Amino acid sequence: METAKLKQFAQFARRSMIEQVSAKLNLVLAGGSAVRREQPKAIEELEKQLQEHEREQVVERIVCTWFKRFCALSFMDVNLYTRIGVISPAEEHFQPKFWLRPKWAILMKRWC
Repeated sequence: METAKLKQFAQFARRSMIEQVSAKLNLVLAGGSAVRREQPKAIEELEKQLQEHEREQVVERIVCTWFKRFCALSFMDVNLYTRIGVISPAEEHFQPKFWLRPKWAILMKRWC
């Protein structure tokens, strides 16, 4: 089995997710963020983790967790454990079926 493309994708996905999680972390930890008001316990736990571990380790842990979740969802899509494609794109689309239905409903509400 040729695994070079898979390895390349995994490395790209990891770098991309690290950038995105780092940006989101900056946004969440900003002084006036809505998350601070809405989820104070979660922010407190996150700040505790940042005190105990380096920022890069916390980001890496979050990225690893989400990457594993996406892999599991993709496995479920391929093996038809889900009714609609959660990760896998719909035919002739670049987005998963999961996102197409809500967007279609929003468009129909605007046009009707």
